[in-house]
Amino acid sequence: MCHKDPKKEFEYFEYAPSLYIKVHYIHISQAELWVRYENIINNVIHKIKLTEMEALDMAFVSKFISKEHAPMIVESLSNIFSDAIIDDELLKIDVGAILGGMIQKNFKSIEKQNRLMEKIDMRQINNYLEELVYDEFGDVLDKRDEKIEAQAQEIESNKKEIKVKDAELESKNEELEFKDAEIDKLNQQKDEVQSKLKSLSEFKDLNSPEARAILNSLILVR
Repeated sequence: MCHKDPKKEFEYFEYAPSLYIKVHYIHISQAELWVRYENIINNVIHKIKLTEMEALDMAFVSKFISKEHAPMIVESLSNIFSDAIIDDELLKIDVGAILGGMIQKNFKSIEKQNRLMEKIDMRQINNYLEELVYDEFGDVLDKRDEKIEAQAQEIESNKKEIKVKDAELESKNEELEFKDAEIDKLNQQKDEVQSKLKSLSEFKDLNSPEARAILNSLILVR
């Protein structure tokens, strides 16, 4: 599907010396897009069931209409989407998903986006898509979820182990701080004793009151 006219219906590309890829180009002119848009509107208004191609036109028109008219077209198609009669439920989901993408692309206002998303019942579309994904890849996703759960439990276990180690370190730090304080106290007492011994050495008479006071204080030091 091309936004601009490629001026050709198809083109060959050489993939390997004996292998070529044929690419088909599809371009819908702006005039044709307007015709298809009006056809969709008329059919929905008159409650006419849409063919598969007409249902797809809702996606094609919203995606390939010019930027100038895109917001108006996307809003208009979003407003009638829920009333469109499309028998193929999966096709309707696909079209709704594309409309949802165009809503987000063309409207910056979150309030506007949410209002239009409600119009196309995007929540239900997402639920359908999730069911489809699980139907197709349920086993793989279950294994992934189990792996994620196991990793989450391992992380939680590691957190608890780290907390225990942190507590042990905190306890050891407190013990070291206590020992440092004891060492400081002993060093202070040592300095005090050395100072008093130096003072005693200066006394000629150790029986003097001053000398005996110093001796008594030394006896009290433990």
